[in-house]
Amino acid sequence: MLVVSSGVLAVADGGNPDLNWKALFPGAPFPTSPDQTLKSQNISTISVCSSGCNYSHIQDAINASKDFDIIKVEGGIYPESLTINKAVSIQGVNGTVLVGDPEQDYAIVSTSDLVDVADLSLVSAKKSAIYIDGNFTALGNLNITAHDPDNQTSPVITGNAAVGTVLLNCSIASSGVTGIALTNTSLVLVRGCRIALANNTGYLRTGINLTPNNYGYEQNNLYVENNQIEGGGISVGPVNPVDDRVDNLPMNEIEIRNNTIVNSNSWGIHAGGFENHGDQHILKNFNVSGNHITGIHGSDGALAVKSISGGSVTNNLVDNFTVNGDGIELNALQGFTIKNNTVRGGVVNGKAGWAGMAVTQVTNSTIRNNSLSGVSPYGFFYAPGPYMQPSMVFDSSNTADGHPVLYYEKEDGAMINTSSPAMVILMSCRNMSINNTTISGSGLGIGVYQGENISVTSNRIVDSNTGMMLVSSDSVDVGSNLISGGWVGMGVGGNSKTTVINNSISGFADTGVVVHGASPDRVQISNNTITGVLSGKSHGFAIMDADGATVMISNNTVSDTTYGMLFSEAVGFQIRNNLITGTGVGFNLNGAQNNVLSGNVINNSYQYSEGVCLVKSQNSSGGVSKNNLFANNYIKSANPVNLISSDTGYQGLQLKRSQWGSVLPRSIRNETGERYPNIWNTTKIAGINIVNGSFIGGNYYATLNGTGWSETHPDRGDGFVGEPYVFDANNTDYLPLHMPGIPTPTPTPTPTVTPTVTPIPQPITANFTATSRTGTPPLTVQFTDSSPGSPVGWNWTFGDGSGSHEQNPVHVYGGIGRYTVTLEVRNVQGQDIKRIPSYIVTTSGRVTGPNGMIWISSAPQGAEVYVDRVKAGVTPLQSLGLPAGIHQIRVSSAGYHDWIGYVQINSGTFTYIPKVILQKS
Repeated sequence: MLVVSSGVLAVADGGNPDLNWKALFPGAPFPTSPDQTLKSQNISTISVCSSGCNYSHIQDAINASKDFDIIKVEGGIYPESLTINKAVSIQGVNGTVLVGDPEQDYAIVSTSDLVDVADLSLVSAKKSAIYIDGNFTALGNLNITAHDPDNQTSPVITGNAAVGTVLLNCSIASSGVTGIALTNTSLVLVRGCRIALANNTGYLRTGINLTPNNYGYEQNNLYVENNQIEGGGISVGPVNPVDDRVDNLPMNEIEIRNNTIVNSNSWGIHAGGFENHGDQHILKNFNVSGNHITGIHGSDGALAVKSISGGSVTNNLVDNFTVNGDGIELNALQGFTIKNNTVRGGVVNGKAGWAGMAVTQVTNSTIRNNSLSGVSPYGFFYAPGPYMQPSMVFDSSNTADGHPVLYYEKEDGAMINTSSPAMVILMSCRNMSINNTTISGSGLGIGVYQGENISVTSNRIVDSNTGMMLVSSDSVDVGSNLISGGWVGMGVGGNSKTTVINNSISGFADTGVVVHGASPDRVQISNNTITGVLSGKSHGFAIMDADGATVMISNNTVSDTTYGMLFSEAVGFQIRNNLITGTGVGFNLNGAQNNVLSGNVINNSYQYSEGVCLVKSQNSSGGVSKNNLFANNYIKSANPVNLISSDTGYQGLQLKRSQWGSVLPRSIRNETGERYPNIWNTTKIAGINIVNGSFIGGNYYATLNGTGWSETHPDRGDGFVGEPYVFDANNTDYLPLHMPGIPTPTPTPTPTVTPTVTPIPQPITANFTATSRTGTPPLTVQFTDSSPGSPVGWNWTFGDGSGSHEQNPVHVYGGIGRYTVTLEVRNVQGQDIKRIPSYIVTTSGRVTGPNGMIWISSAPQGAEVYVDRVKAGVTPLQSLGLPAGIHQIRVSSAGYHDWIGYVQINSGTFTYIPKVILQKS
């Protein structure tokens, strides 16, 4: 039983009688002093029972009391809701004391400072059992085991903006989804509580939730220890991953230790912030130790510690789990000790890239003696984050199923040939080689970051999420490696003088080779064999957000993938002499410009296969595709060439930014417009072409049933068919190839039939008009077909990626721009098309162009701000107008590392970027 008496919070059942507030929180700052307010008081003891006591109702005793009185309540039933508005101690004595009115919102509302409630049992209320709205509240030995709120999200015990809350040895059971939820609080101790939450489907359950949600509050000295929680986890830190002002939610001195968490359907423990916010500068000194997390079957990870400066993760056990996250996630941490943790007997979501232990963007830390065993499908994962200056001790005492992690930082001259490591990482190393190793079941097999003169040869990587990462390195040779299974075979980004030759990559679920990033220099990817699993959205190559002016991808064999090669925001690549077979789509271009695709063979046999699928227009998943050269390719598919207006349904590979270090993406999404030309042939050049003809020009087009353009049109005499192959008004192959020595089939003559005399339809001519051709979005436009010739079919494209087959459609333009409108009409005699550029013009009214705004500040101030690599001003930068879409933001100041982020600007909205804290270089 807890007693407040003369400034002492004493444990009367044999505990330390000198245990007071400052003893509970040694060294903590106290905004007000509970001990100074409890001087020599005239303390009275008031009794409550059904008969023969001072009062028969607890509330009457509270009303009659004065500050620091003790109210002793005899065993019995008290069907009343209590409002505690004085600094009193309420103690249950001599049997079970059952308090509460199920028709009220709360069993107890505490609004006074220095309230002590102990040894009571509380009945269910409509909302919470206890609401705390005062400072220095102590709750002990409470039994709240029948909580059944009207709303499943109502916590059992809740409070806001209180300083000093202690919960000791409470028993809590609820049909709801939250046990204890305290927001914007400091000086919190939750110790020895037993919490059980019902198995509610559709809700994520949290046993203890200590979180800031109002800006400007500091949360310091929070201690969660020796609790047992079933059916929910522990969350300490900002709860909203998209909170743009998370830098105003500081937390310091957090201890989460010796808790047991069983059968949570969300997380086991989530401590800290979120990796997309850089809030490690204001979340400090978190220590997570000695916890046992078991039986988790959650939609998040088992143990996550993220975005914190200073602290430790030690001696935790995570076992028997199935999660949609990592077993232990360590993300955006600096100055941490991470040791003696055990992860065993678990299953993570390999498809999403989760692992038994993930170390991402961890700096100035020590990682030792961590053990993984029996974790499926992936063990350790590593990613450096954007700065690639980890300064870590991450040694071979870390093991997965007994296999050591091999992490080298700033080493020179080592040869690595350990037979079966768990993972091999080279960070800023020189003159090193990795040879003849076998790595199985890792989140990342081999990673080379900022290396120089590195050789990676004859290694075998099996069933690892990402087989190999080569990032921002110089003079790297990767050859004769075998990578099988897993999710992604290899990632290549931001390298110079790098060769990837004669490797075998097979059985991957998503992508064989990902090429990413701006400014590579002399990179060759050649003679590799890439064999996928034809299911879902798999890719042989995914060339994404990448600049390929000096990149050659040649003589590779790709088979059994959904896409042979995906080009998404890809510029300037040389794609030559590759063989692509058995794919759904040979080349898929969605935001590709100035690439050369020549001498390639696409030979697909699937019923609905496509040789080249090219997205012509700006759309949500990529920029426009234009000025690509297709020449001297053999293209055989059910549909050799398919040009489409948009590909908004594409849901392919999503890059993990943390894996790519400081590599910057190459984006062309800021271009506008509807249709752009591509080039489908060279000029006629003497030389052996792809089908052994004597001249090089365009491409050979074949279908599965022999009706391709090159198959059905006659040779004009020089190895080219007699008619250009017109895909649309902007895309024509003027020199399509013909197969030498193969005659063009002669069509079977059609029997002469005397026609029935019918009126001859009028020749058709496309024409149209529109109302409201200019204005501000949303702009509603009525289109009217005025085509003579009695059309029977209409195909409208409105210039914004949408269209219609109605005769007189109504369309709403939601964005700002100049839109080309096209109408294609047909009747039984033929068809015609009319295209009017910039026919519809929408503006933002008083401000032309921008339709969204951002606000950027930094520490230090006066930093230069670049938007999409163009200087926009210096911080603080307020009310900067930008077009809707995703923009790269870079904040730069002399003597500091650049900060780079990406922001979504929405039409008509104001976007606040969290204060950028620059790190000294």
